[in-house]
Amino acid sequence: MMKFRTTAAPKALIMAVAPTAMAMMAISCRPVGAQELEREFIDPAGVFTQVVTVADRGIKTIYVSGQVGRGDDLAGHVETAFQSVVRRLESAGASTSDVV
Repeated sequence: MMKFRTTAAPKALIMAVAPTAMAMMAISCRPVGAQELEREFIDPAGVFTQVVTVADRGIKTIYVSGQVGRGDDLAGHVETAFQSVVRRLESAGASTSDVV
């Protein structure tokens, strides 16, 4: 049976090098010529917003999240959640026909 000896030196080396390596990877992942996108937070309540729009080069993307259903049964939950999504899309100037 082979025995492996562990020392603190490799762990210390990894701990010393890891932050620098991660920072270099993050910098190298940024696209050349990256620009700040135009964002709009619609009706932010507190810390979170349920609708965010991002516009870039004439294209508008709408992100909707956090929609929950209410009701006594599954059908009620689905219906109210869907109605909430429709309202959020409309607040961003879109409709269900814009969803892909």
